[in-house]
Amino acid sequence: MPEAVKAVLYGWGEKVIQIIPYMTLLSGMVIWTYLNSLGRVDMFSDALSFNSGLVTILVSTIVFAVIISIILTIPSSMLIFMRLAYENNSKAECVLTKLPAACMLLSISFLFMVFIPFIPEVEVVTHGYRLDTALIFTIVLVLSFLFVFLTLMRNYECDKKYGMVKNTVVFIFQAVFNTLIVFISTLSISVPISLLMQSSKGENTFAICIALLFMIVFTVLALFPASVYFVSFDNKKGISNITSKIHQLSLSVFIVILFMFFVFPNLSTMFIYSSLNAIGVVSKSPHFYLVSGEKYKPAMFFKGSWDTRTPPDVGDNFYIKGVNVFSIDDKNLICPEEIVKIKNNIDKRDYASFIPLVDKKSVTRLKELAKDCVILLDDDIHQWDTLFDNNGGIKK
Repeated sequence: MPEAVKAVLYGWGEKVIQIIPYMTLLSGMVIWTYLNSLGRVDMFSDALSFNSGLVTILVSTIVFAVIISIILTIPSSMLIFMRLAYENNSKAECVLTKLPAACMLLSISFLFMVFIPFIPEVEVVTHGYRLDTALIFTIVLVLSFLFVFLTLMRNYECDKKYGMVKNTVVFIFQAVFNTLIVFISTLSISVPISLLMQSSKGENTFAICIALLFMIVFTVLALFPASVYFVSFDNKKGISNITSKIHQLSLSVFIVILFMFFVFPNLSTMFIYSSLNAIGVVSKSPHFYLVSGEKYKPAMFFKGSWDTRTPPDVGDNFYIKGVNVFSIDDKNLICPEEIVKIKNNIDKRDYASFIPLVDKKSVTRLKELAKDCVILLDDDIHQWDTLFDNNGGIKK
């Protein structure tokens, strides 16, 4: 191997060694946050001793941080991509300079059309009528076309080198193409918003209005990186330094993501769970487990919590139903199924209050149930769902 290559690899190796402590710290924070939410930090020391697992958790955390960042800023990403594609095309410049503001207004209009019909008082007036998805999409498409068409009509300049027919064709192409861009960019806000609303609750008037307000704030944040990029581009007339653009854009994305996690606490919960779930460390799916009768007895597992089964043809072994909420190395933290239902309810953002409140009763109940969780080794249990049907009965 050439000496130059060896020197480069050696340099990279030294850098990796230097950041290993920080990697361990980040992985540790993710694990501790998750275990603390379950009230089982007693497994934290076991997790830290599993070095290869920490590296895997770190990689998964970084990957999901990038994925979530992309999802949360999809509208900005699309607009920036279009700005880059059109950088040397002046025909649509009048539309491009107004894209962030136009998409923001259209996205907010889209949110109003989705949320307002669900307000109980509005339902009384409209007799429960709600705009269907196709109609909402059509309205957004028409508004997008009107914005592009009117903007082009006011600012479009015909090319004197071409005839009227070619200029008309170019105008129509610009109108159609930019309408699709505005339409798709506007509706792309529904992707991150659906992610946020999946982990939310609250159906009264106040809750829906607060949810709408927070989604409008989210829309502004999601389009902020695009606004920064467009302003940077316009100020420097297309000859700005690429490094400066990347720096400003990266900083704006980082600030927006950080602020989003602050405004929407349930994002951090989703992020941590997704990172750990992707590598099989955590799960929310209930399963039947065949437990070794040599170390454990059915009486040790309360039937009301564990749905304990003792079929006659399995000897001293028996079955329990639970969720493997955390597994590291050969240790598995198995909990009753109810704990997952309570945890899901706690993690949801309740828009019935403007400031996120913690359901203390549910947290207390969760901590009590967590005491029933047991740490079982891989050799002592085997996941065994094949014996049971969808209703939990033994197949015949």
